[in-house]
Amino acid sequence: MDILAKLKSDPARKALIKHNFLEQMRNEPLGKEELSVILGQWYHPLNYFPNFLGRLISLCPLLEMKTTLSKILWQELGEGKKERAHEEIFIKTMCDVGFTPQQFLESRPLEKTIELLNSFYHASDHHYLQGLGYIFGTEAADLAMVSSIGKAVARYANIDKLPWVDIHITQEPDHQNSVDFALTSALTEYEKEIVLKSARQAWEHWINFFSGIEQEIYQTTG
Repeated sequence: MDILAKLKSDPARKALIKHNFLEQMRNEPLGKEELSVILGQWYHPLNYFPNFLGRLISLCPLLEMKTTLSKILWQELGEGKKERAHEEIFIKTMCDVGFTPQQFLESRPLEKTIELLNSFYHASDHHYLQGLGYIFGTEAADLAMVSSIGKAVARYANIDKLPWVDIHITQEPDHQNSVDFALTSALTEYEKEIVLKSARQAWEHWINFFSGIEQEIYQTTG
């Protein structure tokens, strides 16, 4: 099985990238209240993602897998500089365009957000193959998710570029290459099937995550 081709063409990945709410963020204006909900929910998986990566790396049996995935973790945490960590850039970017930390750092996670976080935890709890599915599933849609949120925030703030989006544009090719290398490191056909199933689960949870935000916004503001 050409696992990379199979994963990249999977209908669940396409469904996430074309999610109605992502399309809305890319194309329709949203106010500060709606954006605060989005940013507050996004912060939860953003904050947990390095923990997931660390747990996954500890499970990987092959040194080459640990090495290539550690590059993603190194970049996520700022390449040795705290101010370059993705979480720090996210916080500074949103504060610079007019949000207060309380508006998005102290948000209560929604039900679907909790389910997403729990799924990441369990995917890195027992076997690395499940974690590989989750890291591929996330990185294969990460730029689409980030750029959609960034587009909505940039439109609200009436600016062209956001540092938080820019860091993803710069580093995402490295992240994707690292994941691709890990997935082609001597996996059997049976193991590839496990990875594929896990990636689909990740995409389903991400889809539900954005559906949960959409529902919360229109229940609150509608």
